[in-house]
Amino acid sequence: MADDKLFEAFPPATREQWEAVIKKELKDKELSTLFVQVEGAQLPPFHMAGEAGASGSRRRGVKREGNPWRATIGVDASDADANDKLLEGLMGGADAVEVYGHLADLSPVLDDVLLAGIDLQVDGEHGTLGLLLKRAAELCSRFVGRRILVYGDVILDRYIFGQVDRISPEAPVPVVKIDRVEERPGGA
Repeated sequence: MADDKLFEAFPPATREQWEAVIKKELKDKELSTLFVQVEGAQLPPFHMAGEAGASGSRRRGVKREGNPWRATIGVDASDADANDKLLEGLMGGADAVEVYGHLADLSPVLDDVLLAGIDLQVDGEHGTLGLLLKRAAELCSRFVGRRILVYGDVILDRYIFGQVDRISPEAPVPVVKIDRVEERPGGA
C-alpha cells in the first residue's frame, strides 16, 4: 500500500512542503518539538517514502501488512524494563507494539496497556494464544465481586425509519415520511 499511487493526478509533496504545513499547524513552533526520544534514538514525526529506515527496534512508519500509518515500538518480553519501555513508547505516540523474546513473561509486559487501543504483534514461541488468554483471564479476575460504576454522558440513540421521496427546497436534506422510530440506550 505504501507504494500505491492513490492520487496520480497530484504531484507528491516534498519533505519541505510537509514540514511547512506542519510548522503552520504548530503556529511556527519548531518541528523538532515533535521528535520522540527513546533510549538515545530520536524518532522524527514522519518519514517520506524511500527514506532510510528506523532507529533500532523503535520506528515510525510502515508496519504490519504495509500500513504506512503505524508507529510501532518493539520490546523484548524478557527485558526487566520492557513494560516501562513499552509505556514510554505508547505515551510518545506509538500505536502498535511488537513483543518478542521469551513470552512466558508476557503478562507483566502488558501491565497498564489498553490492548483495545493498540495493534499488538507477538513474535516468538508456540502457545502465544494461550498466554494472551491467560492475560485476559487475569484482567477479568480483577473485577470479580466488585461493583463497577460506568461514568459518562447518558445518550439516547434514536433511529428513524421511513421513505424519502424528495429533497427539501430550503436545504439539501431529504424529506422523510416517518414509518417508525426506535430508541435505545447509547454510549456510556
